[in-house]
Amino acid sequence: MQTLYAHKALIGENLELKKSVLIAFSEDGNIQSLDFDVENFSADIVLSKDTLVLPSFINMHTHIGDFLLKDRGFGLSLREVVGKNGIKHSFLTQISDERLQFSLKQSLSLLISNGYSTFIDFREGGIKGVSALRKILKSFSIRGIILGRPYGSEKIADLVGYVDGFGFSDVFSIFEKDELITNLNKICSSNPELLLSIHIAETKEIVEKSILKIGKSDFNYVMDKFTPSFIVHCNYITEDEEFRKIKEHKLGVVCCPLTASYFGLRFPPIAECLKYNIPLALGTDNIMIADVNPFFLLRFTLLSLSSKGVFLSPKALLKTLTVNPGLMLNKKIGQISPGYKADLIGINMSSLNIIHSRDIYKALVFRTSVKDVNFQMFEGRKIK
Repeated sequence: MQTLYAHKALIGENLELKKSVLIAFSEDGNIQSLDFDVENFSADIVLSKDTLVLPSFINMHTHIGDFLLKDRGFGLSLREVVGKNGIKHSFLTQISDERLQFSLKQSLSLLISNGYSTFIDFREGGIKGVSALRKILKSFSIRGIILGRPYGSEKIADLVGYVDGFGFSDVFSIFEKDELITNLNKICSSNPELLLSIHIAETKEIVEKSILKIGKSDFNYVMDKFTPSFIVHCNYITEDEEFRKIKEHKLGVVCCPLTASYFGLRFPPIAECLKYNIPLALGTDNIMIADVNPFFLLRFTLLSLSSKGVFLSPKALLKTLTVNPGLMLNKKIGQISPGYKADLIGINMSSLNIIHSRDIYKALVFRTSVKDVNFQMFEGRKIK
């Protein structure tokens, strides 16, 4: 067992500020115990007096294979960029294995350098795409939760054993595929650890096309066919009845404010989710589109909502990249509590960005930058 001493840390499900904190963790990286207001101590790692410790970040929605296509889609529609015949998929169908591996490695390095310990990736390319990422992950200090989908002639059952779950691009990737839906429900019922997710109501076009072609919104069609672990985007879910249904089914919602704004879409229903007490998390989506910087994501989200007259608690927003994802995934990650993974970052609270700010939560959201991260630990191993 090892120990770490921090003068200040954000603890537990409520990210409560505690002082003089002694964290003990096991060899396999699990937090064993927490002691507060410790005066006399001996620790393997002692952090500086100005360092604030908090849980590492969890990015709940990524597509990390398009690292090499940064900024090529600005000014184009979502369909032109990431649609079936768009820039991204045209690139991925032609990329060599070596270039894909390079792209994935660069993306992982970028995520780690930005303070993430976990990311949930909607992986393209079927078994081959999943396997490529899985192999590379072994060499990086980050946890990848990979949601795949069949490619080419693959069946949904073929992916079992390769994936951590299934992630679908939109309702039309499952519409009129009764065999796929039947098998999907059977597999997820037999393997409750497998996650299931799908993009919902990302664009107005998708919702209108769904109503025209299917006779109901993509959200209602999906809910008639299966119950996802969580749903992604939801930009054009606007009805109280839909939010009540999300609440009743105990679904989490993952919003991606940066990509919604990038494509000129409706801002995600963050305020509505909080109003209905719906579990909420954030993601950065495609690396070719959005900066993965978690502090920029938090700041952009809070200020965008403020510009609409919606004022959220910085602490509540901070939870969308830490505590909430862990709870939504039903995994022991995202908070500093006994039994949880020792995934930690330290922030230099005496940096010029932050010093003289008297509210820690506001400082983290409004003032902090990645260069203020002065300590990083993944599963009990110091990596910075």
